[in-house]
Amino acid sequence: MLIRKLNLKKISKNPKTSKFSFSTPEFEGYNSEGTQFILHRFSTKVSDEGLIDDLRVVSNEFISNAVDHGNRGDPNKKINIFCLWVKDKFYFAVQDEGPGFDIRNPIFLSPPPPEASLGLKYSQQRLNLIYNFNDSCSYACKVVN
Repeated sequence: MLIRKLNLKKISKNPKTSKFSFSTPEFEGYNSEGTQFILHRFSTKVSDEGLIDDLRVVSNEFISNAVDHGNRGDPNKKINIFCLWVKDKFYFAVQDEGPGFDIRNPIFLSPPPPEASLGLKYSQQRLNLIYNFNDSCSYACKVVN
């Protein structure tokens, strides 16, 4: 199965793309509205609770990472979420205002906690593709047959 890696330019220019923006929450964690935005777009074509739960876990991870690592908890910075269905493929992207990173080899500014990067590794087990382009955006794709 071939899955194209769509970049933010391709995703955002598609007229079928949905976008949601919010300011970085001032408390530790993530914005549940962002997760609900992703889940709502996904559930327009999928009702399988297992698949929806997989997406919930991954979207929480992506948004938490954007808040904590990308925007460093700065409430003056924004997080953008993009969702797009392309036939049987659901793409979503979470963009922060951080310097960017390589999702295959995240670099930490301070020594990471023992569980560092486990969320991304666990996310890779739940979706078909997780990637980035060394930018400030994390991308995911779930194929639904």
